[in-house]
Amino acid sequence: MTRKNNNHSYLKVGDQVKIIAGQHKGKIGKIIVIDTKNLLAQIDSIKDKLRYYSKQEQEKLKASGNELGEKKAIPSFLHISNLMYWDSKLGKATRLGSKIVAHKKFRYLKKSGNVL
Repeated sequence: MTRKNNNHSYLKVGDQVKIIAGQHKGKIGKIIVIDTKNLLAQIDSIKDKLRYYSKQEQEKLKASGNELGEKKAIPSFLHISNLMYWDSKLGKATRLGSKIVAHKKFRYLKKSGNVL
């Protein structure tokens, strides 16, 4: 028996979302990238994390021919469960659902009922 893949989200790239939990709670931004395997999303309004290298790590990087630097920007990702779709018309965060209209599947906003 095969297991069903539960890595599913109604959020898509380009959606405007509000962060509802974590360090960046309350911020609004657009989704740039979604990692569907781990259910992570990169948001444009969040700055990248900085990775600092020690002297030994810098020497290893120099020996391998890579660029030598003290710090490197790494994109920060948030779990999709910490995001809600932002309805700019209502000015509120809302959940998403799916509807079948004229034999096509569409996403809709649960608070207003508008089809996306």
